[in-house]
Amino acid sequence: MTDRLLGELLSQRFDAFGCPQRGLHVDNQERTGCLACNVETGKYQGHGADDSVALDDDRLGVLHMPLGQPWPHTRFFKPGVGLHRGGGEPAIDSAEVRGWFVDGVCHREGAPALEWGEGYWAWFQHGKIHRVGGPALNWEETEDWWTDGRLHREDGPARFIKPAARNRPWIYRGRSHEYALDGHLSSRQEVWARWVASHTPFAADNKEAMEFLDAGTNGSDAGDAPFAPLEPELIKLALLLHDDFNVSPRQDAHPGSSVDTSPGLVDVQPPSTPDPASPLSPHRLLPAAQNRRDIAYDAVTFRRRIAEAHRLGKLKIHDSDARGRWTKAHDLHGLLSHKSYVAADLEIDKDMIAVGLRIQDTHLVLDPHAIMKQIANGEPLSHVARRYWHADRSYEYAGQLLSAFAQSGGFPTLPGRPAPLPSIECPIERAFEFAGQAIASGVDDIVARTWATAMVVAHGYDVIPLTWHGESPSMGVRTVRPARTLASAYYAQAIEDLKERSDGSRFMNLVSKIYRYPSWPPLTDG
Repeated sequence: MTDRLLGELLSQRFDAFGCPQRGLHVDNQERTGCLACNVETGKYQGHGADDSVALDDDRLGVLHMPLGQPWPHTRFFKPGVGLHRGGGEPAIDSAEVRGWFVDGVCHREGAPALEWGEGYWAWFQHGKIHRVGGPALNWEETEDWWTDGRLHREDGPARFIKPAARNRPWIYRGRSHEYALDGHLSSRQEVWARWVASHTPFAADNKEAMEFLDAGTNGSDAGDAPFAPLEPELIKLALLLHDDFNVSPRQDAHPGSSVDTSPGLVDVQPPSTPDPASPLSPHRLLPAAQNRRDIAYDAVTFRRRIAEAHRLGKLKIHDSDARGRWTKAHDLHGLLSHKSYVAADLEIDKDMIAVGLRIQDTHLVLDPHAIMKQIANGEPLSHVARRYWHADRSYEYAGQLLSAFAQSGGFPTLPGRPAPLPSIECPIERAFEFAGQAIASGVDDIVARTWATAMVVAHGYDVIPLTWHGESPSMGVRTVRPARTLASAYYAQAIEDLKERSDGSRFMNLVSKIYRYPSWPPLTDG
């Protein structure tokens, strides 16, 4: 790039600087009397205070001028050295091009070192195209970020391709921007991972954390915009959900076994009303409305199953207080933890299944009172305890949303953010279609499902967890919970489908089966 920009200014046809004969003198006497040649060789002694000599020239044009058109200009030359001018003035001065050089090197502080009459410019420092905090080059086709002579940008696209150049075959091929690190074109994911790793505790290869932070910070389609700032509360939530921890191989635990003990980063006590600044808040987690990711699923089958459940009396609508029913349901105790609905979520949670916990230890480790005491004392929490605490706090926050927005369907209307689709008449379908959207956009699946469940309860239904009684594919007596089952495997694939392809087929199939057969949903279509 440096050669391209400076090449025609410093090419061989200008080696004999300012000499009208281009250095091709007929004899030595003519060469000896040539001022331009004497300046170039350093023999001229009449230079000024800044050691430069002004030489006027009108040779043929330079870059971006019609071929053969004269180019009247003045160059300032330091004898025996090269282009040079002090006092912050240009060493090449003309209407078409102005260039700043110091001791033969293209250099200027705080402004472009090359300026073309068409409005193009380039920043150089010490002979290298370079700028910090903005583009270094504005040219016919692109606007580029360069650092130390290399195409490079850490907080967004390094090259913006101007509309007229985007369809050039074999070059930009319709692209509007390109990413680059250290002089090499890179993927957006690679640049984002490096940016996050340099500003947070996360490692660049923590794919789930990178995707979560990207969705919460930039949305699903950031285009050519620079990366948005990483908000501390979002980082805290990412640390809770996707911390870098090494999962040891599962064991049917023996005395003395342990799990990760990273600190849990959540409030000890949630507020009594939904806090928009909470890391569990839809204000912080939902993307911009224009980045809404519509999900594909079989709506006809979903609605048929819900209609059958109503007809068979499986689904009942209550007139009682929604918040009271929510609180009563979540006070029930379950096998895995002190709260049965939290336990149901953890039974299919892939992070919990990856680490596991001895059955005899569950009520000791997954005890909210014990966890609150640990957090208050600044003690580290195991990974399973942190995941349990996240699920517990998600239900608590969803209950606050239910109380505050019960009259409007259990969820706030947020300007500029996605909302449940009013065109979907069935409240259950509307709530979980919205949850699928949120998961596809990067919202944690437990958080999104608690929002949906609260919306369903706001319309009079019971609290129904997403759980079925699929058998574990492994044989023998379980000594570690939660264990991998057909249900957890199906759910894991459903979440992957949403995140990777916005495909809600499995997710909505699971929801409709559970609401159709709340006690024992079959694994086959029905």
